[in-house]
Amino acid sequence: MPGGQSRPLCSCIYRYHCFFNPAPGDLRILFPRVIRYATTKFMKTFILFLTVAVIFINLSPHARADASYGNDTSERIRYIQQSLDAGTGSARLWWDGWTAFYSGATAVSLAAALTTNSKVLQVTGGVSAAESLIGLGGMLIFPYKARTAAEELRSMPENTPEERAQKLAMAQSLLKKSSDAELAGKSWVQHFLGVLVNAAGAGVVWGVYGNRIKQAGGTPWQQALELFVIGTGVSELQIWTEPTRAISDEKNYTNTYHPRIDSKFFILPSENGLLVAAAVRF
Repeated sequence: MPGGQSRPLCSCIYRYHCFFNPAPGDLRILFPRVIRYATTKFMKTFILFLTVAVIFINLSPHARADASYGNDTSERIRYIQQSLDAGTGSARLWWDGWTAFYSGATAVSLAAALTTNSKVLQVTGGVSAAESLIGLGGMLIFPYKARTAAEELRSMPENTPEERAQKLAMAQSLLKKSSDAELAGKSWVQHFLGVLVNAAGAGVVWGVYGNRIKQAGGTPWQQALELFVIGTGVSELQIWTEPTRAISDEKNYTNTYHPRIDSKFFILPSENGLLVAAAVRF
């Protein structure tokens, strides 16, 4: 290889050798290099750690609780509290009324099936009691948050910024749960389940106990159709009478206090000048 082309390679090898295998006289040159390298890595790590720490502190949920929503934290809490209070009466009336209805219907149907001498009424009464019991179970198992949300929220303190931040978060959660429960009660799933349960009951009357009803002088398909129509009508009435106050309240709250995007910027010193950092909270 010509000498002019081999010199850069020889130079690199020589520098590599000198850096890792310095001569005794070169230690005064190597030592500042090592110190400068270590200092540079330390400064970069320290600045990165400081930046992350500052951003984390500013994004802490309770660091500046009232500043998260400006000065309207208490106003938001009052708005949701008033909304939940306004919907409590109708929610309790609906839930208590239908719970009592299904309880009574279960007891009456079961009592009629057990005490009557009519073979037809024994069958239809027993199936009707089972359907009412399913309706009662649905009322008891799935919580209707709009009944109790106002009292839950009112019981929380709001004396400090941290307490107000926690109470606002709970208020928004309660309003959302109340709205979701009402939306679920109005969904096509509830209509489908009502039809399904009553169709199953009618199928039992017609398919399982049809011969028994015939022997007793009844008409199986007529008894099954009657049970299906009455049961489906009750199920639809329950759905259509369910309150929708929380749904509209949540929409109004979202429109009035739309979500905000808070941003903060930080300028920190670095070895190469200034480091700019940004923190965004949604």
